[in-house]
Amino acid sequence: MDDSVSGGTLAAPGQRRIARRTRNDDALRTGAIDALAELGWDGLGARSVSERANLSYGAIYTRFEHLDDLVASVWSEQLWPELDGLLVALVESVTHTLDEQRFVETMARLARPSATLLAAIEMIQAAMVDPRATIIVRDDVDAGLARLLDPEASGGEVEATVAATCVFVALGLLVLARRNWAKETELEEEFRRYHRALVAPTEPIGTPRDRIAEYLYLYVFDVADDRLERVMQATAISVGEVGYHATTIARICRKAEVSSGFVMGRFPSKAALFRRVTTEMWGRGMAAIGAFIAESALEIGPTLAEALAWREMQNPVIAKMAVLALETGRLAGFDADFAELIESEEARSFDQLSGGRGATAFLHSEYALGNGMVVVAFFRPDVRDLPFACVTETLVATAPH
Repeated sequence: MDDSVSGGTLAAPGQRRIARRTRNDDALRTGAIDALAELGWDGLGARSVSERANLSYGAIYTRFEHLDDLVASVWSEQLWPELDGLLVALVESVTHTLDEQRFVETMARLARPSATLLAAIEMIQAAMVDPRATIIVRDDVDAGLARLLDPEASGGEVEATVAATCVFVALGLLVLARRNWAKETELEEEFRRYHRALVAPTEPIGTPRDRIAEYLYLYVFDVADDRLERVMQATAISVGEVGYHATTIARICRKAEVSSGFVMGRFPSKAALFRRVTTEMWGRGMAAIGAFIAESALEIGPTLAEALAWREMQNPVIAKMAVLALETGRLAGFDADFAELIESEEARSFDQLSGGRGATAFLHSEYALGNGMVVVAFFRPDVRDLPFACVTETLVATAPH
C-alpha cells in the first residue's frame, strides 16, 4: 500500500513530509553506522553515508548543518546506548546477579559485534587521536566509565576492580573483532573462566610501586644512523599524539630535525615508514611484556606481577605509546596492507607464546584485556590505582598456562 494512504484515507501533505523525513533520518543514521563500521572514522564522508542510505548526496545537509551533527546524533542515540547497556549488563552479572550465562552471552556479542558496536568502538578509538571525535564521544564515555568504575559509585574498591576487569575485556574484544584470527577462536569456556574468577575476588592487596616496566617508556630502534633513529622515534610519537592520518612527513621531519629529502630518500611513502616502525616495535613489545611479568613473578609472585603489569600499562606517562599501538591495530581494520602486517606479527607472537598453537582462547582474552585496559586508562587514568591483585589472584590461578 502507498504510505500516503492510511486506513483508506489519503494522508495530508504535512503528514507525508513528516513520514518521508522520518524515513530519511532513519536511513541516514543507518548509513552513518554502516560507513563507520566498514570504512572507519577516517573514511567517513557525506558521500559514503548517502550512498549507504540510498539517498542523494545533499540529503544530509537538508537535515543536518554538518556531517558531525549526524554522527553526534547517531552516537548519542544509538552507538553509546547500546555499548553502555552491554557494559552495565556485564558488570551486573558479576557483582549483583552472578549470572554466568548472561555474562557469557554478553561477552559473545562483543566478540562477534554488530555494525553498531563496531561503529561505537571506532568512534571511541578515533576520539583518542582526533579532536572532532573527542567532542562527540568524550563526555558520554567519561560519565559511563565513572558510573561503573568509581569505587564510591560501584560500592568499593574491590567492586570497582571487578567492574574494570569486565570493561577491559569487553572493549578489548571490540578492538580486536576485525582481526581474522579473532573471528576463529571459540571463547565460551574462557568467558566462563572469567566469570568464575570475577565473582570470587580476594581481599585487596597493594601493588608494589618500586618496579617499573622500563620497556614501556622507551622509543628505541637501535638503528646505526642517528638521524634515522630520530625519524622513527618522531613517527612513533606523532602517531601516538594525533593518529596516523594527521601525522605528516613535515611533522615528522620537524620533530626529528631532518629534511624531508632525508626521509623520502629512504622511504617511498609515509605508509612505508610507519610499517617499518610497526615491525620494529611489535615483536619487541610483545616479548618485553612477557619478560617483565616473568621476572617480576620471581620476586613478588605471579599474582602481584600480573597486577603490576596491569598498572604499568595504564600509566599516563606512556599514553602516546598506548595510543600508537591501538592506532596501528585500528588501521589494520580498514587497510589490507596493514592488516597483513599486523596479523603476521600477531601470529608470530601467538605461536611463540602457545608453542605453535596460534591464537588460543586464553591468548585472545589476554590480548583483549590488554587492549581494553589502555582504552579505559586513556579516559579514566585514575583506574590504574585500583587493587588489581584482588582479581589477578583468581585469574592467574585458573589460567591454562
